[in-house]
Amino acid sequence: MHTNPGRPVLKINWNRYQTAIDDLVKSINKLKETDDLRCITGIPKGGIIPAIHLSNLTGLEYIDFYSIFPTYNSGNIIIIDDICDSGHTLLQAIKRLLTITKGKAKVSSACLYLRTKSCVVPTEYYQLISDEWIQFPWEPS
Repeated sequence: MHTNPGRPVLKINWNRYQTAIDDLVKSINKLKETDDLRCITGIPKGGIIPAIHLSNLTGLEYIDFYSIFPTYNSGNIIIIDDICDSGHTLLQAIKRLLTITKGKAKVSSACLYLRTKSCVVPTEYYQLISDEWIQFPWEPS
């Protein structure tokens, strides 16, 4: 479990979360039209809830991040995370997916929140933040 390291807290309630999801659905649906997206996955553990939610709303097949290799056939993938903090986790996840697909798939990415200090910018994101500690509605207070 994450703890607040003394930063200001940005509490995300379910309504705000749904607004972010709705915004990403629009972006992902546009990507489906242009990039031949076939499946969606989430970075464990923070990206799983939004990835499954986005899968249900976009019609993209959800594939568990650790099960992609045996189930991946073809087509492009979008990987989801709740927050892109330093960017290192997202970067490593994208590299892993490119390795698994042997470079045959385009890997897009999306997150709910992106920190200004991130070393990578996802294909899509809902809100740019600086130093606030994000508390999602499914996390304990």
